[in-house]
Amino acid sequence: MFQITIHSCAQHDVKLVQYDLVKVSAHVNESMTIVFFQFRTKVWDSALKLWLPMTVRTRILITFTILCIYIFLAVFLVPYVGKSLAFSIYYTSSRSADVVKNLAENAIRVNKAKQILKEFHSKYSGYQFPTRAVMQPEFCFVIISVSRPANTQYLTQVVASLVPQIVDTNYVFTVYNAEGPTHLEAVNLSRIVPVETHTTHSATKSKFVKEKEDYTSVLEWCLGKGAKFAVILQDDALPPRYFIDRMKFILQHRVSADTRKWAFLKLYYPEKWEGWAKEWRIILELILSSILVGAILTAVTFIIQFMIVKISLTALDSCVRLLFSFLLVLYVLLALGRPHWLALRNVSPHFSSVVPSPGCCIPAVIYPQAHLSSLVSYLKDTKASRAFPLDLALDKFAEEKSLDGLLVVPNLVKHIGFVSSLGKGWKAPKEFRI
Repeated sequence: MFQITIHSCAQHDVKLVQYDLVKVSAHVNESMTIVFFQFRTKVWDSALKLWLPMTVRTRILITFTILCIYIFLAVFLVPYVGKSLAFSIYYTSSRSADVVKNLAENAIRVNKAKQILKEFHSKYSGYQFPTRAVMQPEFCFVIISVSRPANTQYLTQVVASLVPQIVDTNYVFTVYNAEGPTHLEAVNLSRIVPVETHTTHSATKSKFVKEKEDYTSVLEWCLGKGAKFAVILQDDALPPRYFIDRMKFILQHRVSADTRKWAFLKLYYPEKWEGWAKEWRIILELILSSILVGAILTAVTFIIQFMIVKISLTALDSCVRLLFSFLLVLYVLLALGRPHWLALRNVSPHFSSVVPSPGCCIPAVIYPQAHLSSLVSYLKDTKASRAFPLDLALDKFAEEKSLDGLLVVPNLVKHIGFVSSLGKGWKAPKEFRI
């Protein structure tokens, strides 16, 4: 028994000695590692101090920091923002969710429009809109309206937005009720604003023929008022609060003062077709926008840098940073979609432009008086059909007369016609999320 105890104690001492040796070895390794890293850091710092001056090292650090920020923006922030933008590549909302949002937003706009019209009716009770001005009116406004399967009250919204902007002017205005007494929304509004009711169309006529005849009647009505410009709005083309002022600015500064040179000026083009297309004009816009915004971003980073470290940029710094900024802005524009970029240009009329009109879509159009008579005659002699609808007929007129067809960029009205007037039910809800 005594011998066994001695043997056990000896084993225990050996284990303790082995454990101590392991601890000492680990401690030595750790100390050597620390000394090595300290030595390497000192050597690296000495090399940097020897090869790179302090200002150069600071510039490299700043450039690296900015690059990290740009990468963060591209990888995390842009996808996060893009999830809520309908024309972004990161948009994630479902069709059903878009439908609910569109209907909710429409209900909010309707309530606001009703409140505006109520206040207008109270303030201007008995007000008579001019049907023919003593002096030549500048504008003749007509809203063409038809009833829709759902009670969307688009007409109420458009009237509430437009009327406060044209009251107390010599502008001629009316609502064109294309369906007669069955269009109850137009009938109810006739107590507040002038409404022209037309019920002479045969039910056997196609919707394309009826649309063309209604439009011709509206143009002829404006022709009889002698206005310089006829502004024809469909009842789902919602004008913004700055509509009249922006329209005047565009007519004065963006189109030829000689109205004999152009046939019409469209104020809307569908956002779904406004993407970054393979057209030289669109590609040039993308490149120039990226350069311009990239240069502004570079200037901002330089100002911030100078305020913090008081170090100016070298030519190389400027080129590298401008390249980073250009690539970031290019990615942002491509990822978030051109329609959202165009919408930002509505902050000022000076960002608006006029381009050749594509052969589509007439929710809101301006027609100069110079060609109104010949356009009315042309439409009366034209047979509309599915293959040759009204908007194509208008483009054909401009082509035959060697006149320019123009389009305002960005859109000057918002298309709210989520529910089709042609009995096709709901349109793609994504198109109305701009």
